[in-house]
Amino acid sequence: MGYVQALKTLTAGRVTVSRRCVGMMDKLIAQCVGYMKMRTQGGKSSRIPGPAMDAGRHGGEPRRGSGLTQRAIETLMRGERGTMEASTAKLYATEALGRVVDAAVQITRHGYMREAA
Repeated sequence: MGYVQALKTLTAGRVTVSRRCVGMMDKLIAQCVGYMKMRTQGGKSSRIPGPAMDAGRHGGEPRRGSGLTQRAIETLMRGERGTMEASTAKLYATEALGRVVDAAVQITRHGYMREAA
């Protein structure tokens, strides 16, 4: 029975990770949109189409991740195993978060340096 309990714990953990990634994507996209609205260049408001397109392209990522996560939660709430749903939600959400973070770095033009860590 320990093995079964371990699998249930892993499944629940995957759903939790997925939901957290969706929340991080929501927050990051909102911060990027705010940054793009207030960004100035040469004393003038700067509206750059490229970053706006990136934000638009990645704006659907949280909704898709949230849908997969909700499906996994509903499956578990019905008492079913839900391993496949939870794994799919976690995989999508973590990969999508990576894409959103990469776009955010490009939009805000803030990079990462090992020396700064």
